[in-house]
Amino acid sequence: MNQDQPEYKALEYPEIARRIKKSEYAEALKLAKKYGLTRLAR
Repeated sequence: MNQDQPEYKALEYPEIARRIKKSEYAEALKLAKKYGLTRLAR
């Protein structure tokens, strides 16, 4: 469930003032599974 959206003061920081990329989200899911995290949103 990729619902990340920059809010509040995020626009003051260019490195986080954007939506997450599909590839970044996929990598985060991959790492979470690798380290045994469960109940991941999709």
